Amino acid sequence: YSFTFNHVANGSYLVRFWTDRYVEGGAKFTVSNANASVNLTIEEGANLVGKLIDAETGEAVTSGDGVRVRCEAVPHVEGSWRETRDDQWSRSYIEDGESLQSTAPGGGGGGSQQGARDNNTPGKFHLTALPTGHKYVIVVETTNGRKTGGAKNYVGQVIAGIEIPEGASGDINVGTIKLQEGTTIQGRLTDGDGNPIPGVEVFATPSDTHDGSAEAEG
Repeated sequence: YSFTFNHVANGSYLVRFWTDRYVEGGAKFTVSNANASVNLTIEEGANLVGKLIDAETGEAVTSGDGVRVRCEAVPHVEGSWRETRDDQWSRSYIEDGESLQSTAPGGGGGGSQQGARDNNTPGKFHLTALPTGHKYVIVVETTNGRKTGGAKNYVGQVIAGIEIPEGASGDINVGTIKLQEGTTIQGRLTDGDGNPIPGVEVFATPSDTHDGSAEAEG
C-alpha cells in the first residue's frame, strides 16, 4: 500500500496510522525544498481474548446483553486502547454465535474468506493488535439504565496486571470472566405529608469509584 501527500510545505512532520488489525505506528520526517519519502513498518502485535459468562447460569454474555470490553496499557501507551464494537469491520468484538460475516473490506458473507472473523463461541471477546512488552487492564463495562424483556443489569469488572510479553504474538487467553447481576434497590418517593410524587426520575450512582449506575423503574 502506498500513500501520497501533495503540496506539503517545508517543515517537520509526523505521519501516523491507526487500525485494530495492526499495532498503531508512525514515523517522523522533514520536508526541505524537495520530495520526501517515508516508509512505515507494520506490526501485528498480540491479542487478548477471554470469555464472558453469567456467574449464576453459566450462559454466555454478549454485547446484546449491554456489555462491552475495553483495555489499555498501564502506564498508558499510545495505540494500546481497544474496545469491542458491534460493527462488522471491527476486529475487536464479542462473539454472539448468530452470524458469520467477513470483516475484510469488500468481503461478502461466509466465514471462510481471509479476514473473516470467528463467531462460533458466544461470549468470547477479542481485543486485537496490541503493543507488546506492557501490562494491561481489562474493563468490562455495562450499559446503565432500565432493562426490559428479562435482560439483566450486570455489574462491571476490572481485571488488572495482564502482561503481554515483549515480542508476543497471537492470542493470549485471560480466561473466563463471570459477571454478577446487580442488586435491586427499592424505595418510595413522597412529599412532606407522605403523598406519593409521580413523574419524577430516580437515579442511583456510586458514591465512590466503582461502576454500576442505574435508572429506576417508576
